[in-house]
Amino acid sequence: MPRFPPLESALVALRRNFPDRLVVAVMTHVDEVRLRLEAEGIPVFEDPTRAVRAVAGAERLRRLRGEAEALPPVPSLSALPALGGHEAAAKAVLAAAGLLVPPEQACATAQAAVRTAEAIGFPVVAKILSEDIPHKTEIGGVMLGLADATAVEGAFAELMRRARAARPEAQIEGVLIAPMLRGGVETIIGTLRDPVFGPMVMFGLGGVSVELFADVAFASAPLSPARAARLVDGVRGSRLLAGWRGGPALDRAALEAALCAVAALAAARPEIASIDVNPFLVQERGGFALDAVILTGDVPPGDA
Repeated sequence: MPRFPPLESALVALRRNFPDRLVVAVMTHVDEVRLRLEAEGIPVFEDPTRAVRAVAGAERLRRLRGEAEALPPVPSLSALPALGGHEAAAKAVLAAAGLLVPPEQACATAQAAVRTAEAIGFPVVAKILSEDIPHKTEIGGVMLGLADATAVEGAFAELMRRARAARPEAQIEGVLIAPMLRGGVETIIGTLRDPVFGPMVMFGLGGVSVELFADVAFASAPLSPARAARLVDGVRGSRLLAGWRGGPALDRAALEAALCAVAALAAARPEIASIDVNPFLVQERGGFALDAVILTGDVPPGDA
């Protein structure tokens, strides 16, 4: 086997004289020479393109290691309300975890709905309340902008009728009355439990936009404030938060805090299969979880 002693000796001497520098050999070679050079810490390539790519990859890995953060501690969250259930139950869990939810009330009768709406102040939103109907808009289970008692009473009857017609087997607990919040940008905050990577957090534009534009970003849970900020930056639509075409800047800090809270909840409670907060309304001051679903147990892929 040829040894190329002059070149081999020169490369080894160069590596030993400059231990803090990367020495890469690009040359035709035999395995015997390559193994001896690699034992000295000198990678050997025949293809210059592969050599450049390898060096670039090593530099990227070095940079990522330098930027790596220690994961934030995961709170115990042992005092949460019962997981699962309908929207009001999911929001109670999120509120206990640190998210803001609107002042709202579950109402079993039309009279209770009217009293609640009058206490909250018009206009209000009415939503069917059933653990068996997590996606209410699919059955017309949400009515917006109810401006007076007559509208609320009629909405209660109509929502009950629609729910019973669409899902006669569903257990219906009444109607949720909530204030009609205006302004801001609707976003979505979600989690899923990946079988390999564990709890993952998703962020994107909310409402129907998430399905229309598929502009979302993912990160593993839990989140530090810095990673939450990078997650928001990973979505093109996040530019709306800074004010768009003369609009006001929105409370991005409140959004990032909500992302951290949802991520901590998913990381702390392994029985949570998925969380869907859609929309999370980001306003000039603060942000509110306007709708939420929490699923527990094993969820088939695509159903979370």
